[in-house]
This record gives sequence, C-alpha cells and structure tokens, in this order.
Amino acid sequence: AHLERRPDDADGWLELARLRAEQLQQPAAAAQAYRQALAHRPTSLAALRGLRHVAETLRDWREVARSLDLEIELSAAAAAGERLALQRRLGEICWRRLGELERAARAGHAALACAPRDLETLRPLAQLLAQAGQWSEAVELYEREIEILGDQEPGRRQSLWLQVAEISLATLADPNRALRGYEEAARIGGLQPAAVRAWARARMWSGVSGPPGWSGVVAMGGGLRAHRLGALVRHDSVPRRHAHGARRSAPRSVLRR
Repeated sequence: AHLERRPDDADGWLELARLRAEQLQQPAAAAQAYRQALAHRPTSLAALRGLRHVAETLRDWREVARSLDLEIELSAAAAAGERLALQRRLGEICWRRLGELERAARAGHAALACAPRDLETLRPLAQLLAQAGQWSEAVELYEREIEILGDQEPGRRQSLWLQVAEISLATLADPNRALRGYEEAARIGGLQPAAVRAWARARMWSGVSGPPGWSGVVAMGGGLRAHRLGALVRHDSVPRRHAHGARRSAPRSVLRR
C-alpha cells in the first residue's frame, strides 16, 4: 500500500526486494523490486548488488553482466582490490556463461591493470586470449608470467617458454622469438625430440646455421638421444651434415641410451 501511494520511494522498493529475496525466497519478484529501486535511484550499489545476487540465482547471466558493468562504473574510486574482483567476475561471466570473448578480454585487461602481477588474473586472461586467437597478446602474457615467477616453478616456466616458442614459430612467423623460447626452455631442462626438431626449424628460418650451432642445440636439449638424430634428418629439420656434427660433439650424457 505504501508503494502504491509513493511509487518513487527507492528505499521502499529496496526493502521489499530484500524481503522477497531473503525471507520469501522469491528471486524473480525480488529482481523486479530491485529494478524499481534502481529506476528511482540509479546509483544505489545496494540495489545493484542485490539484483546481481538474485540474477545469479535465476541464472540470468546477461543481467549479472549488466549489473556488474553498472557497479564497475559506480566503483571507479573504489580500492584496487574491489575493482579487481568486479572486473574478474565480469570477465568470467562473459567468457564462461555468455561466450563473449572480446568483452571478457576487456574485463580481463582491466582487472590486470588493477594488479599487474596477480597470476590468478593473468593466467586465465592468457588462456582466454589464446582461445580467441589473439596469439601475440597471449605470448606477451606468457612472457610476463615467466618474469613474475623468477626462479620459481621451473616446470611451469619451461612449459611457458615452449608455448612462446611454438606459437611464435607456427602462428606469428617470428623465428627469432621462437629461438629464444626454445633456448630458455632448454636451459631449464631437457627437451623432447619434437621440440628439438622445431628448434632446428626455427634456427634455419632465422638464418642460424653451421655445425657448432646445431651441436649446441643438441647439447642444451639434454633429453635427445643419439639414435634420434636420424629421425631429425628424415624430418628435414636440419641438414644431414649438421646431424653428423651433433653426433660427434654431443656430451656423453646425451649420447648414453
């Protein structure tokens, strides 16, 4: 009755929305009341957050994303941690629920701007960019994560360097960047023969040649065995004479079966 007399009472609509959401367990009716509250007070964070909560209950992901967008606009002066959480949630909803990759990427970049060294933000953004085919940006984030990790997680760093190398070679047509990726990966540990073959192709495409250089490739890729050299030549990864040079100069630990 009160709202019939005063339909512009934002506080009244907010109180009704909370009653419907929390006590009556009527999320759809609560959403209608929250929208009425926002119609009369568009800057109400309480109404926006309440609407987002019931929209999640209703699995109305577009409403969730819309509410997050509005809350982000109203939270421009909020602490970085709060803005980070909002942007990350928006990115997750747009990516996982709506399939809107570009919108999700924008939210991810905005989140990363709030905390440039936050791996929980950086890693999913890199995955999203790779899924969206934005390879150059994905590689930049892989390299940034490597820098953040420092000496920690060597297995993770080697995997990232190999991703940098593979994408640079196969997609970005950047053999020099690929070379660096393979070299850094090999410094961390032995490489599988497929990676060594790709490394050899990167060397050839970038103009690096000669037996000493190829011997160094094999020596650094400590996982390679001598009986694999013939396979590398058959795949035209490297000139046959370089394979012979590699066999002669590879360290004993590499040649031992």
